[in-house]
Amino acid sequence: MRWALEQIDQCLFNYGVVLAGCAIRPPGTSAVTRQQLTEWFRRRGEGTDQDYAKLIKKLLIDGFLARDGDYLWRC
Repeated sequence: MRWALEQIDQCLFNYGVVLAGCAIRPPGTSAVTRQQLTEWFRRRGEGTDQDYAKLIKKLLIDGFLARDGDYLWRC
């Protein structure tokens, strides 16, 4: 899990876009699309797209990631 969180931070740093604030996220939140994060995982580790989809789902359920539409950000 630590590897995944480090990768998310790096992906947000390199590809994150700042989203406008709303009821579910504070202003200035840096986010990436699910596709960007999946591609980042693919380039940096071993596994399949299914593995990465499961990892993203687990991170969402465990509260490490949040989602709005297709955008994901670190909580």
